[in-house]
Amino acid sequence: DVGIIFGLLVHGSTVTGMSWADWPEVCEMLLGARPPSEMIRGHTLKISWLNDEFGAIPHHVDDLTLLWHARAFILQLIGSMFPDKTNSRVNLMFLPLLQDFREAAAYNWGGACLAFLYRELCRVAVTETKEISEPLFILQIWA
Repeated sequence: DVGIIFGLLVHGSTVTGMSWADWPEVCEMLLGARPPSEMIRGHTLKISWLNDEFGAIPHHVDDLTLLWHARAFILQLIGSMFPDKTNSRVNLMFLPLLQDFREAAAYNWGGACLAFLYRELCRVAVTETKEISEPLFILQIWA
């Protein structure tokens, strides 16, 4: 179902990422820009910074700049599939997975999205948590 809803692979390599790195350095290397320190908290990045920094593609850009914008756009999409509770941050563990788009296309993004939803549902069911992260619309469509 997730594969159909999102148009994602439901087979392929497992989506795993790093939980610690020098995230400003990783951003600079893969996005071509270093976010201000207040935009990064732990291993998450404010999506508003991505939108402000990469919202519009300038005219007559080189291939590298276009690649940086593509990564930023995809990272924003990932933020909507794997959001935090505020829906305002994206986990930077996904950014290194976008280094090579051919390799990223082979990941099981649909399975990762479903695993994320199951984890959130289990967390809410077992604890006294009052909030749940998205993507609840998958559950709504499935129901």
